[in-house]
Amino acid sequence: MSKSNVTMLPWASIELQPGDIRELPESDREALIVSAIHVDGRWVILSRYRDDIWQLEGLTSNVPDNMRNLDFDRVPLRL
Repeated sequence: MSKSNVTMLPWASIELQPGDIRELPESDREALIVSAIHVDGRWVILSRYRDDIWQLEGLTSNVPDNMRNLDFDRVPLRL
């Protein structure tokens, strides 16, 4: 994740995301928030749908740091 992907948004913006992405235009789908954390009363976005690596939050404490990411670059392309 590059520093430019970290964005501060109020919680209302996250709550208004659609629950179904199938009918969304690609630009809207790519901007969806996948994970965010609450820091000092504000939400910090960690991952968006367009990111190649998603940082996951809310896992139990016994999950190591290296297992808290989904790296889509490691998934083989469908031919």
